[in-house]
Parts: sequence; structure tokens; C-alpha cells
Amino acid sequence: MFDSKKSCLFFVFICVIAGYSYADDDPWADEVVAYFGVNQNVGFTNPQDVLGPPLGFGVSLPSMSGIYSIGTPGTVQESFIVVKFNTPVKDDPRNPMGLDCIIYSNAFWVGGDMRRKFIEPGLIEISKDVNKNGVADDIWYVIPGSRNLSRNIFPQGLTSNTPPFAGNVVTITNQEIVWGYADTNPTMTPYKDNYLRPDNPLTVGIDMGTGGGDAFDIAWAVDENGNPAGLDEFDFIRVSTVPNILDPIYGYYTTEVMAFADVAPKIDTDSDGILDEYEIRVSGTDPNRPESTVLPLEIPNIWGGSPAGVELGTACNQEDSICITLLSSGIRTGQRAYNCNVDLQSVSDPSTVGIDGLIKGGLFVQLNSSIDDFQNAQVAWAKMTVHYNANQIVGMQESEIDVYRWDGTEWVNSDVNVINRDLVNNKIIFQTRYPGVFAFFSTAGEGDINPGQGHIRLVANISQTRVLGYGETIEITGDEIRDADDNPVLDGTLFTVNSFLLDILNTDEDTTTEGVQIAVSDGKLRIDVIAGTIAGKGKIQVQSFDNTIRGEISIDVLPGPLAYIANLWNMGEGGQYCSFISDESRDMYGNPVQTGTVTVDVTGGTIVTPDALPAVIGHQIAISEGRVFFVIKPISEGGTANVEVCIYDDEHHSNELICRDFEFEVKTLPVVGSFFLILLLIVMGVSLLKYQRVKGNWNVF
Repeated sequence: MFDSKKSCLFFVFICVIAGYSYADDDPWADEVVAYFGVNQNVGFTNPQDVLGPPLGFGVSLPSMSGIYSIGTPGTVQESFIVVKFNTPVKDDPRNPMGLDCIIYSNAFWVGGDMRRKFIEPGLIEISKDVNKNGVADDIWYVIPGSRNLSRNIFPQGLTSNTPPFAGNVVTITNQEIVWGYADTNPTMTPYKDNYLRPDNPLTVGIDMGTGGGDAFDIAWAVDENGNPAGLDEFDFIRVSTVPNILDPIYGYYTTEVMAFADVAPKIDTDSDGILDEYEIRVSGTDPNRPESTVLPLEIPNIWGGSPAGVELGTACNQEDSICITLLSSGIRTGQRAYNCNVDLQSVSDPSTVGIDGLIKGGLFVQLNSSIDDFQNAQVAWAKMTVHYNANQIVGMQESEIDVYRWDGTEWVNSDVNVINRDLVNNKIIFQTRYPGVFAFFSTAGEGDINPGQGHIRLVANISQTRVLGYGETIEITGDEIRDADDNPVLDGTLFTVNSFLLDILNTDEDTTTEGVQIAVSDGKLRIDVIAGTIAGKGKIQVQSFDNTIRGEISIDVLPGPLAYIANLWNMGEGGQYCSFISDESRDMYGNPVQTGTVTVDVTGGTIVTPDALPAVIGHQIAISEGRVFFVIKPISEGGTANVEVCIYDDEHHSNELICRDFEFEVKTLPVVGSFFLILLLIVMGVSLLKYQRVKGNWNVF
């Protein structure tokens, strides 16, 4: 969208033949061939930004990274961009839903509602390099989309927004009403191979595991007479802004694109959940080996998010003898990787040295990873599960096996933590901060003793609590405790108790042993815990000293009450209405608070967004995906409005979350435009976010 307020200062008129290029055989567009732009958004005029992979911010936030503003239609010619794929995009029936290409942009769901989107559609055209001269001089074919458009709309473009085609478009059914164009669907954050998986363009919402964006089938292409093109592939793709509509507040709509992707066929040879073509063309992992794969470092909020303790992904070799699991450690911030390439292998001993007083086992496991420090990557230490056989622990004390990592000069275990020794199933589970080669060490012993398996049942009085200071003490009872011979365990028998996100209140009955030791009393194990400061999935694990009895129980730790909002931004200065969006809502420990309501007070203006709780004192606004969206009408004095906006945690103003002063230039709108905007805002009850692309300075990390 063009900032009309700045149009007198900034006017772009470009027609360039360009030579930008990207890597040869990846699934992204490789070269910008040509572009022409009028009324482009300031700061988003570099066409090279469309090359390479996208980087979306999810459904509710317009992406700010790598966006190219195409411009608007006009009397001379339309605004457009043409890109080339070095490897032609094929009409492949093996692709999901038969869709062949995806265009990524920064459309978004207004207020987090999948039926209310902000879109700026662009016409899609494709061309095959029939004469093989590498130039886009062959016939172009149109993807007509839901409006059955053709090139006849240019150069003027569409001047009417009835029925709704651009801007805030509301869909009342589960079927999309605008599809088959660029810039009509949000771009998700990176998640495994999602950018090569198309979302269904015909249905509302974003399909699980896809990258969002606007996907199309080559078979949809038609010639100038509306007849099927019959293309089997294309080399060039052109996107041109369709709407030529001046919004009374936000100026002209301009299609914006971020990336172009060749859809991967739905083939996953090793069943690791990553499509073969992604492994070959993007990650460089082995599509024939499930242990060579891609694991996510976080899960998009729309699919559950990544509270601390949530499993992000697991990879195992074909025998399931070596596995790696990545777990969330809570909030991730800043510029960061979203995926991790891993590979697991059994290798030979990388050293000729051992550790004094300990016996070295005969199994050596290597973890290769694109992340060289899991803690610095803001996830939990990698959890490794390794199965062994009797020949690999000959002469070792099985119950005391420890794991060491080879650092290139010696074996170290300061960054390795064994969390489970399963002597019955010959399995060791450990955590490691770093990848590398790992080996077993232990004191001398009988080797594989196969002691049998005992039993314990863990029961908690509640299944969830809140973070420290807001939740109650949780009472966990371990009963039905029996040893490997099915005999009741004697009172006084010690169990090691370990916790995640929970603090153990019991007295440690053996401080010389790692972890908290608690004794059986009256045939039961009683454990009292409270939540710590991090929200997520808490865990309590118990294990007998001989490692034959183990138990685990999970407790959900919820955030505390809303405590602060770091910032509040004005997203729509310059008209009769001003829209706002807050930073993420957090409790006192920094945990995101995703839902609830806040009280908003405005001095110098009137809140337009409907009251979420009319029966409650004050004006309540619902929290949507952790943020507060609302619109106000400032009171103008001489064309300028001074407004104070304060947000409180409740109607009693118990806690001021944020309070800020704003000064606006208020313009009088045409009657028709004003009425339409008021009606739209009242219906939607949310802010218009797209303006942020021009106003800038929004750190979404």
C-alpha cells in the first residue's frame, strides 16, 4: 500500500532490465529479468529481495523482511516484476493438490481472524522459454483466478472494489472468495520444509505444515482467448498489481512479493516427514536416510507454539537404535535459525585415549548438526537416546554408565547429562549442549546384567498450575512401587527425583548423589513441587538407584497474570481514525500471555473498536495472539489531535501495563470514504496493520 501522505515527496517510476541472480538449482526464483514500478512503498523497492527463500512472520503480522513493492497500475502501463527459474517449474501431478508454484507475500489475517484478511492482489502470468534463448520473449499465459481476469484490465487495472477484492476482505464461509493471485495469503514462519508445501488456495485458513502463500496450478493458465494453455512447465513468471484504488486513509494498494517457490512433489522416501526435493535442493540432507533430516527449532503459534518442554521433533536411524529429540526451552528471540539439519551415525573410536579409572565402551555415536550450540540456539540441550548391546559394555558397571563427548583432545562430560539408564532395554538417554562424537564410560563391573523391570505409578493432585507466585503446591504421589521381582519396595529406599520447570520442595536425603533423593515411606513416594518462573510443560522423573524402576509425570505450567506490555505503536496516522497494535503481552517473568482482555482508556479520542465485555466497567479489548489491536477516533483541534492511550490489566486499573502520548495530524475524509471506513472498522473491531510497512521500525523478533 502506498503512503499517500508521502506521495508528494517520493515518486518512483522505473523500467529496468536487471541481472540479479540466486543459486542455480534451488527451488527459488533465480533471476530478476525486468520490473517497472509506479507509486512503490518507500524502503521496499529492491527487486533483488524476491530472490531466495521467504521469511514470514505468521498469519497476524505483515512480513517486513525481503519485501518488494511492485507499484500501482497507471495510464502508461501497469507495474510488474518478471523473474526467471533456471530450473523450469513443471506441471507435476505428484505435487500436493497438483499445485506447482507458490508466491509468498505479506498479506495477513486482521486481528488474527482467518476470515478477515488484508490483501493486495497481483495478476500472475507465466511463460515457457520455448525458443530456449533465455529471454522472456515467448507467449505469456494468465492465471485468471477467482475473478477470471485477463490482461485486458491493464494498464488501468481494477478501479472498483465491489465486490471486495483488495484491502480488508471478509469471507463468511470456509471457501476463499479471492484466490489465484499473488499477495492474498499470509506467509508462515519457517518450519521444516513448509515453504515447498502449498496451502490449499481455495479454503480459508492455513493448512498444517505449509508455508502459506499463494499457490497455483500450471494447468490453470489460459491464453488471450481464455483457452487452456496446455503448458507442461514454465521458466518465467510475471506479477502485476491489479487494484488501482485509492484508499481514503492509506493511499494506493500495491502488490508486494517476497519470494517464488517451486512446489516439491509429495515424495518422502525415508518417511522422515521431510519431502525429498527439499532435502536435495535446500537442506542437503539425505532423502534415503531418516536420521539425516531436518528438525524444527520452534513451532508456529497457529499450530500450538513452543512453550518450554514441548517436543519440537525427533529423528532416528532405521533401526531406531540412535535417536535425537529437540525440545523447546521457552521463548526464542532475536535473529535466529528456525530449522536444524541433523545426522546420526555409529562411528569408530576417534581417539586412542581413555579416562583414568574408567572403562571405555565399544559404542561410539556421532551427532552432526547445523546448530553448533543448542543452548545458544535457544532450545533445550539435545536429547539423545542410544541403544547398546552386551558386547558394547563388556566389563563395565551397567548401572553407572556415563556419557562423554570427544572435544578433539580429550573426553569431557561437563556439557553432557545422563537422564535415564534403562538397564532392561539396554538404553541410555542423555542431553548434550553440543554435537560431536559420544562414548560410554563406567567403572569395572559385570557388563549387561538384565535386571528386569520394576514399577511405580505417579499421580498428581492437579494437572496444571501457574508460574511461581500464582500457583499452588502440587502433591505428587508414587504408589504401587514394586521391584523387578514384583516385590513391594521397602520403606527407606531412595529414589532420585529430577524436575523440569518445577521446583522440588522435599529435603534432599542424600546430598552426595546428583538430583534430589527422596525415600519411600509407608510404601509410597511423596513429592511436593511448585512451578518455577517459566511457563510450559513441566516434568517430574523418578528413578531407583539401580535404574530398574522409573516413572514420569507431566504438569502444565501456565503463565501468570498479564504484567506488562513493552510498547504500543500507532499504525494509521493521517486520517480521521488511528489504529494501534501492542507489543506481545507478558507476565512478570516474560512469559507470553496469549489470551484474555485488557482495559483501554483514551484521553483526547474515542475508541471505535467494540467493547469485548460491555457489562464490565470501562472499555475492554480482547488479546489476540498475545497482542492488543484497537482503533480510535481522535478529537481534533485545528487539524491536530493529542491523544493519551493507557492499557490496564483490568477494569479497576489495578496495574498499568503501558501508557503513551501521541500527536496526530487529522484529515477530513470524503463522506463516502469515511462512512465505509467506520463501517469496516466497527465490523472488524481491529486495527489496519498494513501501514506499518511504510512507517517502519517494528522489531518483530
